[in-house]
Amino acid sequence: MNNFKKLYIALSLLALMTACSRGRRTSKTPIHPNPNMDKQEKFKAQDKTPFYADGRTMRLPVEHAVARGDLREDSHQAVHSVRFNQTIAQKDIYSYYTGTIEGQGSVEKPAYVDYSPVTFSKDVLLRGKQRYNIYCTPCHGATAEGGTHGMVMKNNRFSPLPPNFQKAPFMRDKFPDGKVFYTITNGSLNKNMPSYASQITVEDRWAIVGYLRVLQRSAKASRKEYSESNK
Repeated sequence: MNNFKKLYIALSLLALMTACSRGRRTSKTPIHPNPNMDKQEKFKAQDKTPFYADGRTMRLPVEHAVARGDLREDSHQAVHSVRFNQTIAQKDIYSYYTGTIEGQGSVEKPAYVDYSPVTFSKDVLLRGKQRYNIYCTPCHGATAEGGTHGMVMKNNRFSPLPPNFQKAPFMRDKFPDGKVFYTITNGSLNKNMPSYASQITVEDRWAIVGYLRVLQRSAKASRKEYSESNK
């Protein structure tokens, strides 16, 4: 047997032995040639630390800090809608962001506001129509009749069909504006519809609520009302 064959056999056996090794548990620190930022000095939520006098790693905002973005701790401030050029009054700020009444109801049974804190002006309704056609029409249909009126539901065989929002249970007296907004924000209570909070802004959710009321009203409008609305 020449040296080449010996070397070939030795390498083959070595490869076979390596493949058969399943390793074993050890308490030794593993070799970490490229640590990146895997190990770094940081505070985790709810940790304790001697660095601060109160021993807490989670810090409170400094006095007189002004909230920015979606942090709504400055409830004494009014909210101005840039898109619709409307100012939401202080008393309506909580409802504007949640669709519910502050301090009432529960997670299982929210207390919805009856009417939108946003005035349904022409600009709001036109925006609502645009957003509705993008996000709602595929499932609920252009007239909010649900069922198989939405394009993605025409050949649906497995998923529950969307409800008909032209029916009495979904009119404002039984399905208030706040509940429509809340459903868009958090999804339906029966989980058939997911949350659209990441796709639709707060302003646009209220605009969709307004346009839905237009669809409901137009389905029952008289010829005279329809003619006047198009003037």
